[in-house]
Amino acid sequence: MSTEWDGIEGVEGWRAKLESLLGEAEALPANANVQTRLKMNRRLTDFQLRSTPNSDDILELDAIAEAARAAVIKAGIDERLEGLAEGSAALARFTKQLRQRAASLEADARSLRFERADKAVQSLTDTIRTVRDLIDTLDAAAEDDLVKKSERLITTLQNFRSEIERPA
Repeated sequence: MSTEWDGIEGVEGWRAKLESLLGEAEALPANANVQTRLKMNRRLTDFQLRSTPNSDDILELDAIAEAARAAVIKAGIDERLEGLAEGSAALARFTKQLRQRAASLEADARSLRFERADKAVQSLTDTIRTVRDLIDTLDAAAEDDLVKKSERLITTLQNFRSEIERPA
């Protein structure tokens, strides 16, 4: 079984092969997936392992292959980090929007609670006034028991109204 490394001889042969690999590495799309980048990384590593003899010229080619291999991997890491940073920024914006909406909804809820409490207080005040009017119309001697019960009702309603009016 032949490989891409078969038949390469001498410094010029290895230089040409490295030039070909570097061209492929440069042509990798900016959004190349991890597997594509790892495959190129592996081929550049194989170049370093298979290039012979270990003369100064070949070792220089190996150093160039090593730098290219690191750049291919680093580009992928940088892109993923950039993607993560973009995701973090988007999450921060979304979180801020959620907090803003929650604050607005809380204010709306407080306003609604205040409206309801205000209506309840007004209703209780009207009820107290009606019971007082009833007491005023009763004959004090004949309706003494009803007057006492009405006074207790007024006291209870006033206490309840005070509880509603008290700030939370």
